Amino acid sequence: PARGVTFSKDGKRLLTARGEQIDVATGAAVYTIEGSETKIEEAIFAPNDTEILVDAEGGVERRSATDGSLIARHYGADPGKTARYSPDGTIFIYQDLEHQELFVVDRKSSELLFSIPYYDRTLIEHTDFSPDSRYLATASQNGNARIWNLADKSLVTSLIGHQSGIYDISFSADGRHVLTASEDDTARIWD
Repeated sequence: PARGVTFSKDGKRLLTARGEQIDVATGAAVYTIEGSETKIEEAIFAPNDTEILVDAEGGVERRSATDGSLIARHYGADPGKTARYSPDGTIFIYQDLEHQELFVVDRKSSELLFSIPYYDRTLIEHTDFSPDSRYLATASQNGNARIWNLADKSLVTSLIGHQSGIYDISFSADGRHVLTASEDDTARIWD
């Protein structure tokens, strides 16, 4: 099944989680990713549309947006729809369910910058970058959210107050607020 779809930033192409890139104007397939080790859960364009990040059961793959060729593979990831690029495209993140960590990786070198362990051994359900790419927000199934400073790799604050798991987290367009939505039937705005 097609588990997701996204437009390129220029709006000329779309990418399905089945690994198909389609020309929007003609509807023709540009290519289909071949050789991905396992089922693709999600695929997204980098902010500059030059590469794509493919989140699959066997790992996260960075691929050329031009032809789908493999740039780098990062093993250990499990699909969770948390693989994403920062808005400035300099880093990307993905999670590893086996080791219970979220990895923060330099896009250019593929070097692991640091990892964020799961809080209380519960899954990080959703993530969002601040618009300036300086901060990362993480939301957990245990009802806690955290804000991380990516430059110094530190925890800025914990957002505690939900009574159940948090299933969505988002920075405001100006980066001054964070919005969370929880299984406890509440949404909260945090300063």
